[in-house]
Amino acid sequence: MEYNPDSSLADLVLQALETHPLGISEYELIQWLKNTGHGSFQDVVFWDQLSLFQTHFILFHTLYQLRQKCWESNRARLEINPLKIILLPIEQSAGNDMVENDPLLDYYLDLNNLKNTSADDITELLTSFWQTLSNKDQRAAALRELELTDPVDYVKIKHQHRRLVMRHHPDRGGNNKKLQTINTAMDFLNNLYKAGIK
Repeated sequence: MEYNPDSSLADLVLQALETHPLGISEYELIQWLKNTGHGSFQDVVFWDQLSLFQTHFILFHTLYQLRQKCWESNRARLEINPLKIILLPIEQSAGNDMVENDPLLDYYLDLNNLKNTSADDITELLTSFWQTLSNKDQRAAALRELELTDPVDYVKIKHQHRRLVMRHHPDRGGNNKKLQTINTAMDFLNNLYKAGIK
């Protein structure tokens, strides 16, 4: 994928962060940018792994550039985490280590990592990731989110997921954050089963 960095995207991201002083998740930030009509986020397909990776990469590329600019101008400290992205006053800084020793900095600033990553690469990365995380505690935590405990088979997990999605869907008066948590737990369990880990 070819991508040309866009200063208007950095301005929009900064605006979003300034309007969310308590922080914003990556998912919420992508939705916010999608709602603004920015071209890089208009066509994001959340169920397509390559599309989602490309959207994630563009956002984090922008965030890391913005973090450096904020730091160099002594404007703010930008903490970057998929669960919470937040601008903090510079006086709360932990020192230069926060900017200089981040192992992800070089990865996200190198656009070749976006250009050269294929759908097969994403599948391989995700499989490796889920295998690393597939210990009993994480499976148990995901099952707890679905109100289940082991022993339970995959058919029952899928059935329970559908039931909880219907119960917590915002169109039925449910809570969107709870629905996201349920879906994240199910994604984790799905990936375990796809990787043959039970």
